[in-house]
Amino acid sequence: MKRTWMTIIFAAATTAATAMAEGVTANIPFDFSANGGNLPAGQYQVTRVNSIATTYKIRMQNVETGRAVILVSGIGIDRESASPSKLVFSCRGVDCSVAQVFLPGESVGHAFPGPKAKGAAQERKVAVLFGSSSAAGF
Repeated sequence: MKRTWMTIIFAAATTAATAMAEGVTANIPFDFSANGGNLPAGQYQVTRVNSIATTYKIRMQNVETGRAVILVSGIGIDRESASPSKLVFSCRGVDCSVAQVFLPGESVGHAFPGPKAKGAAQERKVAVLFGSSSAAGF
């Protein structure tokens, strides 16, 4: 029985790792910045590049143009068990940047540093769910 459970746990872990290697898709309905670059609205493939004790890297690639950016974080965020997989953007006016990423199958999310605030514009958070075609503010 113990061997059966070990096999089931290994199979589940392998399936989750395979899914992350292939990535997930996010439809981002607005232009945004990530890692110092400006990216257009569109469909993005989000893939974990690696994850070691102190560094977390993901790749965001525009499906239409092929342009990609790598995001690097060392900041883990506790994830509520019922929290959906999503990208969270920090927006001031019309300027949005990737602030947090919560990928499927992972118990921790990650924060990414954004650009310095300009002026007195009020910050708002906008979430884009993976596989969804809409964004929601909170």
